[in-house]
Amino acid sequence: MAEEHYDAIVIGSGFGGSIAAYRLAEKGIKTLVLERGKWWPITDRQDTFCTYREPDGRAAWLSDETVMFEPKPINKYVGLLERHIEDGITVWCAAGVGGGSLVYNTVLYQPSRANWNRVFPPEIPYDEMDAVYYPRVRSVIKPSPIPGDVLESDYYLSTRIMTEQASLAGMKVRRADLGSDWDVVRQELQGEKKTGGHRWRNLVRHQ
Repeated sequence: MAEEHYDAIVIGSGFGGSIAAYRLAEKGIKTLVLERGKWWPITDRQDTFCTYREPDGRAAWLSDETVMFEPKPINKYVGLLERHIEDGITVWCAAGVGGGSLVYNTVLYQPSRANWNRVFPPEIPYDEMDAVYYPRVRSVIKPSPIPGDVLESDYYLSTRIMTEQASLAGMKVRRADLGSDWDVVRQELQGEKKTGGHRWRNLVRHQ
């Protein structure tokens, strides 16, 4: 085998890994990105991924059953999600080129200062993230909450019921910012475009 030499190796091609590799390459640093999952080509038929209702091996990483919602048998394949059942919490990890960006449902949520400081060291200041980097992301992706006309469609009945029940329970409810193209969603609702069957329906946040 021929030897290959790199100045930097980035493990994982998700949000952090892909940007880290990009910035390193910008500086002329020869960089290798290692990713365990496959590259998922987007097709004109819009059938890159399976749906929740009709799952197959694309739904889970080397599992013979689905790992979301009610388990269903599937063919074992290098699919999207791997599940880890930890001490009191279940963690889903994405597998594929793009990492978590494949499964994050376009939710763009900025953590509070308190939660940020619980996780990151002081060398990564929240003030700079809040003043520079979070606004920069928002300026590019232009996130917005689900519009009222979309929320009122039949497809989002469960979201409306969940919101109503949360309000009755005394919870504060607000719509999460999403990096979705709502015109595309409207085309789906009108039957002009194939529905994204993998789309999440939980588009509000409860406190």
